[in-house]
Amino acid sequence: FIHRTMKPGWVQPFARLTYGAYLTQTLNQMYDMGVARTARTLSLHAL
Repeated sequence: FIHRTMKPGWVQPFARLTYGAYLTQTLNQMYDMGVARTARTLSLHAL
């Protein structure tokens, strides 16, 4: 069932797009923390 669901051609580009958005968001958050003038800590509550 899983293999048949993930096999269509639209799944692969969609997966790459969402993973790319995830990576971009993480890099943006790390950059924002790096240029902040006040100290902040990374925690699950701050996400």
